[in-house]
Amino acid sequence: MNISAADLYVPTIPGLSDDDAELFKMHAGHLPGVSNNTQTFFWLLQSQHNPSKDKLVVWLNGGPGCMDGLFLENGPFRANLNGTISYNKYSWNQNAHMLYVDQPVGTGYSYSTTDERFSSMKDISDNFIAFLENFYLVFPEYRRFELHIAGESFAGVYIPNFATDILQRNTVQKTKYRLKSIIVGNGWLDPIRQYNSYIPFAIQHDLLHGSYLDLAKKNWEICKKVLAEKSLVKSPDCEGILQQIINESKSTGKYCINLYDYRLRDQGPNQGCGLAWPTGIEHMVDYFNRDDVKVALHATGHKSGKWVECQRSVYKAIETQNTTASHVLLPDLLKHIEVSLFQGDTDIICNWLGLKEMVDVLEWNGAKGLGNVPQTPWLIDGRPAGWVSTARNLTFVLMYNASHMPSVDAPMASLDMVNRMMHVNFTQPLFESVLGSSDSLPATKAPIDGQSPPQPGPYLLAFGFLAAIIVFGIFIRMYCRRKPHRNSGHERLRQSESDPAHLEWAQVPTSEFIELQEP
Repeated sequence: MNISAADLYVPTIPGLSDDDAELFKMHAGHLPGVSNNTQTFFWLLQSQHNPSKDKLVVWLNGGPGCMDGLFLENGPFRANLNGTISYNKYSWNQNAHMLYVDQPVGTGYSYSTTDERFSSMKDISDNFIAFLENFYLVFPEYRRFELHIAGESFAGVYIPNFATDILQRNTVQKTKYRLKSIIVGNGWLDPIRQYNSYIPFAIQHDLLHGSYLDLAKKNWEICKKVLAEKSLVKSPDCEGILQQIINESKSTGKYCINLYDYRLRDQGPNQGCGLAWPTGIEHMVDYFNRDDVKVALHATGHKSGKWVECQRSVYKAIETQNTTASHVLLPDLLKHIEVSLFQGDTDIICNWLGLKEMVDVLEWNGAKGLGNVPQTPWLIDGRPAGWVSTARNLTFVLMYNASHMPSVDAPMASLDMVNRMMHVNFTQPLFESVLGSSDSLPATKAPIDGQSPPQPGPYLLAFGFLAAIIVFGIFIRMYCRRKPHRNSGHERLRQSESDPAHLEWAQVPTSEFIELQEP
């Protein structure tokens, strides 16, 4: 592989101001995976405030086949209608090196010279790890940094598999990956319990009634049989439950409910029940299809048609494959690394009830579920941001007034989350953050003395309870992520109350969950 870091250096991108271009270094381009036929696109953003000591966070979007995190969620850039780029001050690269990866092959700018699409999780994982090894060969200085793998939605399938394979690799390879944690936001991890959560979530938010509710329950019975017969991470038979929520929403309003944020409705026909959300998608798509942008990002090798946010061919290659649900990998991972699960509370499609049910029945590190661990309140600038519970290396976080993509709705909280997860100690606060008591921890631009303090044990175990910083992680095409988007625009159905007490788990109608037999 005859590629150097200098070959991949990106001094600026079209539409970015000179001042913003000076904030941090960037590299981007293609690196091979398991063979030179597979070219994976990456975009590396150096940490803005302590690049010599900060951690490396790999960000993976879901779909499968989607790429939008850098421009729509936790990255520093936002594309504008006039072709310029705005700066997002809540970008996760404030205190971390961010590595955005378009994967599997076929996603975003990633491509195969043979139009190959990986269908098995083993092939997808093998290619990702091969890419990561090539990344370290080109950028060897990043080997010394802690590695955290983060993502959302269908990345909940990828990430536990990737982490498992990395830890296995570390047992046989002399050069180790410094994997410290995985972070999954609104992830798809346990299909049977997450499909089973659609009905209680819809009831809780007054979305299903009468004949629509009856049909949804019949759909669940069909879904349960399908999942019992095959090891599938998704099933069209199960998505019939969502269809009843959609049907009722259209019977009581002109356009469809947004499956990624129940507070919103489409504002026009053919917007796909949230597929045109969030705003700014069309500007991002236009931007990435510009020739000057491809040149700037060393992405001219991508010649397989127009750049799209979510690539259907990737989705189709994976959807029919038998794949073990990724939640079964968590108990072993939790013996070695920290696992953070963060959820926005207004997401339907990967809603927090199903994930909480998954955690409640999961056994890891000698016990079952979170037990009596309290739901510790979390405030940003004096306003409730959510709650967090941590036990035996696993952290579960609920974010208030946040959707399937929490960084869209709650950018400050999302930045605070990832900084805490990395044990960053702060000065020069951007905003005030309080977890569990009147003691405050300011979320900021720069760590004190340029480094993070040592932390005892798993993050978030100690803030307000021990004498250390508590750290936590907050955190399919019509299934745990979106299909290609059309025109933007939504109307809010209802705004969540400022007092989030109505979201306490004790008030969730758990009687609506169908009792499941333990595997």
